[in-house]
Amino acid sequence: MPTLEAWLGYLGIFGACVLFSSPLPTMSRIINSGSVEIISVINCGSWVLYALVTPDRQAPLITNLIGTAVNVAYVLVFAFNNPVQPQFKRKVLGALIFMAVVFGVVFGIVPRAGDWGDKSDAEVESDVLGSVSDVFNVLMYAGPLTIMSTVIKTKSVEFMPLALTIGTR
Repeated sequence: MPTLEAWLGYLGIFGACVLFSSPLPTMSRIINSGSVEIISVINCGSWVLYALVTPDRQAPLITNLIGTAVNVAYVLVFAFNNPVQPQFKRKVLGALIFMAVVFGVVFGIVPRAGDWGDKSDAEVESDVLGSVSDVFNVLMYAGPLTIMSTVIKTKSVEFMPLALTIGTR
């Protein structure tokens, strides 16, 4: 008969296997659905830029650098498993162009477009970039709520993103 120590070891192995396999449903969903939720990459990237131009924002910088890395990994997983590469490349290119235009406007046009009182260009950039990042943040977290109609119709939480539900409480 195994000892308590052995059972705890087995439980630890099981827990580690569950932990290491936790991204698999997300990866499977990305591969099967053909969607990488590119808005998450845009959101985290915008917060990284915000943290870089705003003084004393190390915590959002670190958090969103990690978020950007994880979301880029999701995009790369999708890129390597996507049978329709041209469509995916157009989507990613479109997202990159969109980000470049938004940040070009924020850094190039907005600070010079009007009288901002006694605010410096850096303060205006920080304020506008923070607002843009807020919009992307709302889009990223509101996106999974579109699945609520499926959850309500099926009366099953099978389709509800558990990690997001727990993580945003």
